[in-house]
Amino acid sequence: MATDVKRGYVYLVSLDPTTGSEIRKTRPCVVVSPDELNTHMRTCIVAPMTTAGVVKLPKFLTTNWLLTQFDRDPAEAVRGYREFVKQGKGVDVWKDVSAGVLLGNEPFVQSLRPLLRDLKENRKIGSDPRLNTRPSLKKLFSGIKDKPTRNERIHAAIRTHQYTLQEVADHLGLCYSTISVIAKRIEQNAQP
Repeated sequence: MATDVKRGYVYLVSLDPTTGSEIRKTRPCVVVSPDELNTHMRTCIVAPMTTAGVVKLPKFLTTNWLLTQFDRDPAEAVRGYREFVKQGKGVDVWKDVSAGVLLGNEPFVQSLRPLLRDLKENRKIGSDPRLNTRPSLKKLFSGIKDKPTRNERIHAAIRTHQYTLQEVADHLGLCYSTISVIAKRIEQNAQP
């Protein structure tokens, strides 16, 4: 399953390097940029999240600023925000969870753990925003009926979607050196 970066999703983001006095660590951030920007520009605007009162909020993170991410006209922005909230009502948020951060006190986090026990922890989430839009390995390798197709997809997973040799090897149950040889062979055959 691909991780689609959508407005309102929360990701763990490495905020280093920074300039000035910005936060220099990995923080949960909410995506505030429009989905069109996230999809077509392969970039997104995020707002770091924190516990209220512990850290001073960035000057740009105000209600007005947040609403301007929906529309420049204040009335349209409020309508856009309400529609955004409405779209989330009745959605099974656990169905397609692939990334995120649990925010809350320890009892709250512990109450959610049973819902997440089958998910594999990935500490690299958000380290490179471009990786958030790539298709999952499961999706990349679904429906393969022969080795040539598998090998082409191995090459695409590594060269196009920036998966590591080890990630592809683990998914396919092969040795990472075998994955390296396959990817190199496909690349050499593609050269004129």
